[in-house]
Amino acid sequence: MITNEELAWAAGFFDGEGCVCNSGKSYLPHLYITQVGHGSKEPEVLIKFKGIVGFGKIYKKVKYGSSFIYTFNISVVVIVKKVFNILWPYLSSVKKNQAIRVFSKYNKYCKEHPNLRNGFICKRGHDVRIVGIYKTKFGSKLCNGCVKYRNSKQYKLGKSKEVAEYWKNYSVVQPKGLIQIDRL
Repeated sequence: MITNEELAWAAGFFDGEGCVCNSGKSYLPHLYITQVGHGSKEPEVLIKFKGIVGFGKIYKKVKYGSSFIYTFNISVVVIVKKVFNILWPYLSSVKKNQAIRVFSKYNKYCKEHPNLRNGFICKRGHDVRIVGIYKTKFGSKLCNGCVKYRNSKQYKLGKSKEVAEYWKNYSVVQPKGLIQIDRL
């Protein structure tokens, strides 16, 4: 059971070190906290914060001198909302206003784009809950629908058709006395 003191600590830590912002074209809300950790050990404050809110993931970023930069991240809209509901009574007015601004932008975007459901639509319109996520060997996440389309013959033929169409309509005007080339 999480106590009020722990929630107050988490809210204060997030007030001082955290950030909530919109990301991408669809203004998805993201929650971040960045810390420098000594050695390869995750900072205890991030582990404690994750334990209190019950969600999120800690990523090891780049090396900074002899230390590493770690980022606590929550990027699923529903979970970001849950975390704010948990911490709301203890947050400062600055963080509350920041969260209101971020969610206002996201809600406005959702009203303008009714096919977007809780941020599960990729930028090309695939519902990633249906098509799934493809994880690359480098840790990047891509929409499976986009990956399949990119690897399809239709995509490759489409690219070659565009090039062929360009050259089909290309003509070179030659000086008089030479043969005119209409098409290559």
